[in-house]
Amino acid sequence: MAMNPVDEKPTSSFSEALRSEQRPQLGAACSEPVITGGTSYKLALFSQGKPLGWLGENDSEWAILTTDPKQALALEHCPYQGVNYYRIKGSQRYMSVSNRAYIGFYNWCGATGFTVQGTHLVADHNGQQLSFFSMENQYLYAWDAYTVLDATLAPIPLPVLPKQPLTAQIEHVVVLMLENRSFDNMLGGLYPEKTVAGCYRGLPVDASNPRDPGDPGKGRVTVFQGPADSATWIMPYPDPGELFDDMNEQIFGCKNPGPEAVPTMQGFAWNYSLQPGAPLHQGEPDVMPDPRNIMQYYSAAAVPMTSFLATQFAVCDGWFAAGPVQTLANRVFAHCGTPGLKPGTNCSRINNPDFTYGWSTSKNYEPPVVEKTVFELLDEAYPGEINWKVYYHDAPASAICRYVYDHWRWVSWDGGNVFRFHEHSGSQTNLEYDIIHNRLPKYSFIEPRYTDILKDGPVNSSHPGGAGIDCHDPNGSSLPPAIAVTDGERLLKEVYDILAKYPDTFKKTLLIVIYDEHGGLYDHVGPPEAVSPFAHEVDNFAYTRYGVRVPAILVNPCIPPNTIYPPPGKDRTNLFDHTSLISTVCAQFGLDGSLTPRSAAANTLKDLIPENPQVYPRPASPAIPGAATIYRVEDAMAVPMIDVAAAIEAADPQVTSKVSTTLFCLLLGLLGMAQQSRLKKDG
Repeated sequence: MAMNPVDEKPTSSFSEALRSEQRPQLGAACSEPVITGGTSYKLALFSQGKPLGWLGENDSEWAILTTDPKQALALEHCPYQGVNYYRIKGSQRYMSVSNRAYIGFYNWCGATGFTVQGTHLVADHNGQQLSFFSMENQYLYAWDAYTVLDATLAPIPLPVLPKQPLTAQIEHVVVLMLENRSFDNMLGGLYPEKTVAGCYRGLPVDASNPRDPGDPGKGRVTVFQGPADSATWIMPYPDPGELFDDMNEQIFGCKNPGPEAVPTMQGFAWNYSLQPGAPLHQGEPDVMPDPRNIMQYYSAAAVPMTSFLATQFAVCDGWFAAGPVQTLANRVFAHCGTPGLKPGTNCSRINNPDFTYGWSTSKNYEPPVVEKTVFELLDEAYPGEINWKVYYHDAPASAICRYVYDHWRWVSWDGGNVFRFHEHSGSQTNLEYDIIHNRLPKYSFIEPRYTDILKDGPVNSSHPGGAGIDCHDPNGSSLPPAIAVTDGERLLKEVYDILAKYPDTFKKTLLIVIYDEHGGLYDHVGPPEAVSPFAHEVDNFAYTRYGVRVPAILVNPCIPPNTIYPPPGKDRTNLFDHTSLISTVCAQFGLDGSLTPRSAAANTLKDLIPENPQVYPRPASPAIPGAATIYRVEDAMAVPMIDVAAAIEAADPQVTSKVSTTLFCLLLGLLGMAQQSRLKKDG
């Protein structure tokens, strides 16, 4: 080959360069085989006995020589049909060689075999040896005319971990975080006898709320169990109050409670009666809030999958939202152990609009959450591999965290660490695809569909209220169509059935099903005091109190059926909140440091799985009532969301000229417009 590779320096990503070569295998249907990765290595590189560094990768998927051991890639040896392939551990990115002899990373369709010959690594694609041009250049080549490197595949030792709270058998933690339901609403009626006996913190059947705490003459509203029908599945409608002030009224039963106020849990019905109405169908008169519906709780027949998992595995009756606040602050808590401060202030973020504080459409989008995440802790402890993934439906709320945003490959075939939940071909999900191909990461976070704006499937978050968008309502969406809790049940069933289908993986996995906040629905247990996430005083709410209890279900085949966690008879004062996800992941995988005082103090899920585990037989998961909505074929990879931004702007032309305050517009509009600006910049 009469060419000099460095004469044509890369101006695009490696995947784009490879596609431009129009190799036949890249244009054909290409199915990745199931390969069980072998030993993991770091590729140490030498020249004439002098150590130079390691094999690394830049942001555009090109292989580079790195001198930073933390940037060295972890490679899995993947032998297949007599050829030695290497992929980045936990990913679907294989080593490959371009026609111009550059080395990079692409999917299976572009994978190139490599053969070890003595101390050299030879590319099967062109028969040339691994080399480099200069330390300043950094790119790696398969090109004998340059400095040929000696390569040593150094095995990565398994970490020596202290006692792990989930036992050594658990290698994967999967979190499914749904939306806006209280514990009593979903699980309060699960064990009525145990509730009476004091073994389960279930819902007392005589629990009630005044219609107006200031006027006893208006009577009280008692809890009731609705039938398993379509009216109950969308109850309550419209959306309850979710703002910080609403939650304080719900918890304390009065406006503006003082710092010494004690939770009475007597303001739910009253606060709901103060919320605005919304049409159930477009063009119809508003439906006004009925305070009785905030006190409804579900039967096992109405939420069969929730009840199945809670009784067949473990239910935690002491899990609280991280704070009495909206979705975004609670979700950020789960990743960072804090909601963070509004930029340029000493005030904590509380309501969703606080995450757009200081943002302007005239600027390029910058993720508002810059605090360190548990994802970063994982990557620090296990550098060079894919340790975590976010699987999302319409938009990843997690991407408001800068670290997640920066690990989302939008315009590539590969999503990096952030993927659509559903696969681009057929009905297979990316979660199942990763399990089949032996790359389920240590930590996975699944997000539901938040809105129906893409018209690609039902809103399966279980959020009460409507799926429609009102870009200027800080409380959230209350526009039709109504969200049915059964669609959340279907997502829950889908995730569980995938895990149960692969028993070897399931045995090594803990599935945690939780809700981000109570969403204004009644719960009878007052939230206790909590450790502030801030190491200093703040000028507003310091998060020294948990939010309202939320449903929490813990699933692994070695958990005995009918488990109540923590067990009755043990320390029932052990409480959990979303930072228990962080503390458990840190303890389970030996991560260094804690993110905040709250996460450092959070209880782990210790003693949940027996030391000498056995697999308990379970029946098949139940059918979900109601008509299922057929999914549109979704693109699994990091598809640019320009269509999302366009859809929002079509629904409300003012959205791009003023700051929007809803979760929908923050996630979809800002992220969509951010991708537009990045595509323009890359173009």
